Amino acid sequence: MECTGCTEKKEFVKMVVDHRFDPPLKGAAEAEARAPDDELLAKMTNEFGHDFSEEPDPEKRRLLTKLSKKGMHVSRGKALSMKALQDLEKMIDGVDGADSPPS
Repeated sequence: MECTGCTEKKEFVKMVVDHRFDPPLKGAAEAEARAPDDELLAKMTNEFGHDFSEEPDPEKRRLLTKLSKKGMHVSRGKALSMKALQDLEKMIDGVDGADSPPS
């Protein structure tokens, strides 16, 4: 069985019905049985708990912690530049006004 990118729901349903009794693909059970990497799991747990102690840049660590505490989890900040993180901080400060200096 091979996925060829069904374009219609009817084609997908037909494929599922036609192959419902096929044996599982070799290696599929092994991939499902593999446990997640303990180190990665611990790192993700720390980051969702607002712990960015592994971030080497202190300013980025401060921004990630602040945004996380405000409810914004930004994919561990890996995909965002410092400018983007600073812009998010300004946006958050503008929304609640608590951390922004008086005008």
